[in-house]
Amino acid sequence: MLVKDIEIITMREGKKEIIHGDVFIKDKIIQEIKPHSEKSKDKIVIDGIGKVLLPGFINCHTHSPMILFRGVADDVDINTWFNDYIWRLEKNETPDDIYWGAKLAIAEMLLSGTTTFLDMYFHMDKVAKAVEELGIRAFLAWTVFGVGEKIGEKLKDSVNFIKNYDGTASGRIRTVLNPHSTYTCPPSFLSKVAEIGKDLDNLRSLHLCETKEQVEESLSNYGKSPVQICLDTGIFDKPIVAAHAIHINEEDLKVFKEKDVRVAHCPECNSRYCLGIAPIAQMVEMGIKVGLGTDGAASNNNLDMLDEIKLAAILQKVKLNDPIIMSNFEVLKMATYGGAQVLGIENELGSIEEGKKADVIIFDFNNAPHLNPKIDIISNIVYSAKSSDISHVIVDGKLIVDNRKIIDFDMKKSIDEVNLRSKRLLEQKGELMVEY
Repeated sequence: MLVKDIEIITMREGKKEIIHGDVFIKDKIIQEIKPHSEKSKDKIVIDGIGKVLLPGFINCHTHSPMILFRGVADDVDINTWFNDYIWRLEKNETPDDIYWGAKLAIAEMLLSGTTTFLDMYFHMDKVAKAVEELGIRAFLAWTVFGVGEKIGEKLKDSVNFIKNYDGTASGRIRTVLNPHSTYTCPPSFLSKVAEIGKDLDNLRSLHLCETKEQVEESLSNYGKSPVQICLDTGIFDKPIVAAHAIHINEEDLKVFKEKDVRVAHCPECNSRYCLGIAPIAQMVEMGIKVGLGTDGAASNNNLDMLDEIKLAAILQKVKLNDPIIMSNFEVLKMATYGGAQVLGIENELGSIEEGKKADVIIFDFNNAPHLNPKIDIISNIVYSAKSSDISHVIVDGKLIVDNRKIIDFDMKKSIDEVNLRSKRLLEQKGELMVEY
C-alpha cells in the first residue's frame, strides 16, 4: 500500500515534526517514508494531495457497550446517573447486547480516527469478537468489583479472560487487569487483585479520584486517600492506567511520578457531570504520562477523540487562566504518542516511523472550508477539524475505512440491533443493582 504526496505529522519520538512525502506500508508495518515520487507500482494507492496523515488516535479509557445507553441520563448529577439509571439498566444486559453495543461503538471510533482503545466492561469475550471482526486494536479489561456475592468467581472470570484472549485477533487484542475503583473495591480485595496480578504480565487499570466525595469517603472509612490505598495494596506495583484522576494533591502526584502511574484524561465526561478539571498541565510538567479517553457514550455522549483533544487544551487554559498553557501540539500528542506511552506501546505505535505498526489516519482538507487556509495544520486538526474530515483509517496495515466507509461492515444492521436492544433495556430497567 502506498499513501503518496501527503503531509505527515510524524510524532517521531513525541516531537513536533511535519514532513511531505510518500508512506509505504507492507506486512502490517510502515516500511518506508521518503520524498514523493511518481514511480510506484503499489497495488493500493491513496492520493494524498490536500490531505494530512498522522498516527491513529488512542482512546485510553472507554466502555464501548455503554453506547446502548447514550442519552438516557443527560443533565443529572453523577450519583443520579449511576444509581437511578446505569446500575439498573446494566442489570438486564445480555452478552449479545454487549456484543452489538461494542460493535457499533467500534464503528463510531473508527470513523472518528481511533485505531486503539482501552475498554472496561463485562463479558469482554463478546467485545473481543467485535474487535476481531472490525479490525481495530484494543486493550480489553474484564471489570471486577469487590462487593456483592460471587466475588471470587467474577475475579476468576477476569483472570481466565486475560489468559485466554491476550494476543488474539492476530495480536491486536491485549488484555488488562481491572479492579473497578477504590470505592467499589475495598482494600482487602485490591490486595488480592494485586497479589494475583504478580503472575500476570499485563497492564492494569482502574477509576481513580473521580469525585471529591470518593476521596472524602475513603479518608473517612479507611483514613487513607484512594491513591494511598492503591499504593499500600500493591495495585501501583505494575504499570497502571488511572482513569480521571481529578481530585489529587501534590503528594498524589509524587506517587504517580514515582510509581509510573499513567493517566487517562477524560475532559468531556468530567465536565458534563461537573466532576472537576484534572491538573493535567502539572502532570505533563512533572513527566507523568497522560493520554486522552472519551469514557463511555452514556456519559460523554460520543466516542469522538477530536472533542477530547480540543476540550483538553481549552480547559487547562481556563483552569490556570493562562492562554499559553497546553499548546495544540501537546494535546494532539496526548491523543497519539502520549496515548501509546500510557499503554506502554510507544515502541510499536503512536508515531509515523519506519518499522512501526501501520496504524494511521488521514484527514482530507479538500472541500473543507473550516480546515483552510493551511497556515498551521496541527492547529486546524486540534481546533477546527471534525470526525467527518477523516477519509481513511488503516489499522495493522489494513485499510479499514475507505473514503468515510467502513469496508465490509453492515452499518444498518448494527444500528437496528442497538436501537432494538436499547429500547428493551429501558423497558426492563430494574431495581438498584448490588452485584455484577
